[in-house]
Amino acid sequence: MAKFNNMIITNKGQNLYTKVQAGAELHFTKIMIGSGVIGSINPATLTRLIEPKFDGGIQSISPNTELKTATISVMINNSNVIESTYVCEMGLFAEDPDDGEILYGYTSADNYGDYIAPATSGPYSWNYQIIAAVGNASNVTVELSNLTYDYGVISTNTTLFYLAGGNQKEINKSIDNLFRTYLTSNSGNIYTITTSNITALSLKDGFPLSLKINANSSGAASIKINSLNAILLKKANGSDVKLYKDGIYSFKYNETTKNFMLQGEGGGGDAIAAQLLINKKANVDAGDIVGTMPDNGPLNAQLPINGIYEIPAGYTQGGKVTQSIPTKTAATITPSTVDQVIAAGQYIQEPQIIKGDPNLIPANIPLNKTIFGVTGTTEMFKHEIISSSYKPDGLGHGVQMAFQLLGTPVVIIFAGCIMLINHNRIIMEHPTLQTSADVATGSDGMSTYRASFNQPMNENYISYDERTKIFTLDCWLPLGDPFQIEYYYLPN
Repeated sequence: MAKFNNMIITNKGQNLYTKVQAGAELHFTKIMIGSGVIGSINPATLTRLIEPKFDGGIQSISPNTELKTATISVMINNSNVIESTYVCEMGLFAEDPDDGEILYGYTSADNYGDYIAPATSGPYSWNYQIIAAVGNASNVTVELSNLTYDYGVISTNTTLFYLAGGNQKEINKSIDNLFRTYLTSNSGNIYTITTSNITALSLKDGFPLSLKINANSSGAASIKINSLNAILLKKANGSDVKLYKDGIYSFKYNETTKNFMLQGEGGGGDAIAAQLLINKKANVDAGDIVGTMPDNGPLNAQLPINGIYEIPAGYTQGGKVTQSIPTKTAATITPSTVDQVIAAGQYIQEPQIIKGDPNLIPANIPLNKTIFGVTGTTEMFKHEIISSSYKPDGLGHGVQMAFQLLGTPVVIIFAGCIMLINHNRIIMEHPTLQTSADVATGSDGMSTYRASFNQPMNENYISYDERTKIFTLDCWLPLGDPFQIEYYYLPN
């Protein structure tokens, strides 16, 4: 604990003191904490602290009428302390009815102030008591802090850090050593420091260790402190730490794993220059690298049909590869006598139907004719002519003759008459003569086709029998005239 000198009443404080003895109110407003060292300055002349830091909250006041003093209790904490500092001076402020708030009293610990750690080191508070002269003041008041304690800490942790020192100065020195950075020496990957500030008792959970490394590590690194066994240096994930010459590293001890764990790891990893964008920099396990990966920017391409676009190695800032192909919707194609072409370079978007026909079979196609790859096997109509002439038989000009026809006649032409035969039907035609025709069908389904045509003075008959395939003439013809029977038939 720092040892402060007796409080000195400043010149302005003495003026107020006189007014108080005459009956004015003595109202203390605050206590201010500073880290300045007064040196040879006369404290009575001060109107402010040498190096003010923050206000302390007044907790209570206890007057002593016998000693004509007042004991003022003040609590300070580190809740608003950003950087570590020392409590080397304190000033007691009061309200003067004429001059407003003044520095009433001042006390100093010179260079032996109390150490105040920043809030990041954890919360704690100090309590001071200041004895100020008040004389015969009948009305002494203070402006109390609205917080009795800014922090209340109850700790059940039995592994608190050990701080050596029999007085505040030594304790402060011990705190400074706690956060000291040690320069290492090494033998391979075993680094060594020698210090009286760290013992086996220091190795508790969270014990800090800051090292400046003298040489690069090449494997699993460890730290040997004095004669203690070497302790491994690890990352938070348990992997080995890569150390570099002149690097400063912060570690904390882990009692569970019995090693020092790297804090605020920063850079690291196994990336190489080719995996980092060109001219970009990074720090990895191997050290600083500068990227060589090409920056291709955005890539755009238009592909032809069946085209290929090769994407270059490197970083690509997006882009688009497109292809424009005409589409063909649904269509039905009916075969005809000419080729119908589906143009190349199209995307068939919907079904294309090429019509078929169940009648496209060889039997329905004339022999040796080919339609869409199907070759016919059916012989079509054949044509025959039977030539003859009438010879006198002594019976006059009438003639009766019979002829065996081939196949199944369909058309028979005789004496200018045309007889059409088709499935139990017959048609007899002549351009000038009167004709008639009929069909007689038997129980067996076979028919006899009979036709007649009239000439002047006589009637002529022709007939065809499906059963016998015989064509019969019963006609009157000019004597000796040649004649012919012409017919078309389907081969059987």
